[in-house]
Amino acid sequence: MKTKIENIEDLHLEIVRLEFQCAQQEAVLVCHIKSTINKLRVPIMLLNKLQSWFGGGAGEKNKEEHDWVSNTLHAVLPIALDKLFFRKSSFVVKTLVALIAQNTAAFITKDTITEIVNHVTEWIKNTKAKQAENRNLDFGIPPDSETY
Repeated sequence: MKTKIENIEDLHLEIVRLEFQCAQQEAVLVCHIKSTINKLRVPIMLLNKLQSWFGGGAGEKNKEEHDWVSNTLHAVLPIALDKLFFRKSSFVVKTLVALIAQNTAAFITKDTITEIVNHVTEWIKNTKAKQAENRNLDFGIPPDSETY
């Protein structure tokens, strides 16, 4: 809505009107934001709780840091154990296995997996080197020998 400004008084009135309109719109926006935050409060709390279970929430600041391997094992290991080994077990057994699996997954990090892989590769290299040393290369009688 354009108003015709002809003098300084009209200009001042238009400035006051626009400031009042701006304040009203800000109040409406603040009201909408508060109602949206209230609607999303419970889902955000649930997401924060899930995030804290998988290592990233506010409660994790005092605990040691977990990497992506242990976070993945927290979720995958109980499911894998239930599906592979404890298929026909009771609910109590599955619950206990899930708790034990999650506690052991906290100790497995990418550093421990790297160390295990390094130990296995060194062991394989050592066994191959021992086999090469133990191999006796016997080609029979040498051609320049004195046995005719």
